[in-house]
Amino acid sequence: DFMYIDFSDSDRQVTFPNLPGGRLDIKADTGFKALIFEGGPAYSLYRSQSIKFDFLAGVRYMGLDSHANLNASTALPISLPSRNFSYKKDLVDPIVGIKGRFELGKGWFIPYYFDGGGFGINNEWSWQAYGGIGYHFSELFSMMLGYRHLQYNFDNNKLLKDVYMSGGMLGFVFRF
Repeated sequence: DFMYIDFSDSDRQVTFPNLPGGRLDIKADTGFKALIFEGGPAYSLYRSQSIKFDFLAGVRYMGLDSHANLNASTALPISLPSRNFSYKKDLVDPIVGIKGRFELGKGWFIPYYFDGGGFGINNEWSWQAYGGIGYHFSELFSMMLGYRHLQYNFDNNKLLKDVYMSGGMLGFVFRF
C-alpha cells in the first residue's frame, strides 16, 4: 500500500475589527504532509471457494511534516511576535492484522482488512481498517471501491496529538 497526503494552505487571514485599540489581523500558513507505505507477508489461515482469511505481519512507514506559521499585525504602533510551530517525524512500526475477502459470485467480492501497529515503540499506536466492494475482471486483474480509516495516537507530542485519515479508496489488484 502507498498513500500520500498533502493538506497545506497559505495566506489565510482572520480579522478582528472591533478590538480596543483597533483592528487585529492574523495571517496563517499551515501544512500537513504524510507519506505512508506498508508491506509484509500474509499467511492463509482459511481458504474456500467463497471465503479467504489471512493473517499478516509487516511494517508501516509514515513520514510526517506539519507546520503552522502565525503572523499578527495591528493598527497600534507595536510589533507583535510571529509564532512558528513545526513537527517532522519518520516512523517505522511493526503491524499485525487480518485480511481477506468474501466471494459473492459472478466476479463480485467484498474485501476487508484490519491491522494494528506501533505498540508504543515510537510513543504511538496505530490501527487501520477498510472494507468495500470489488470486481474481478480476469484472474489477473481486479478493482475495488471502498472506505479506509487510518489512525495514529501520539502520546508525547504537543503539536500533533492524534491523526485520523478517513475516506474513500479506489484499489487495483494485479496478480502474476
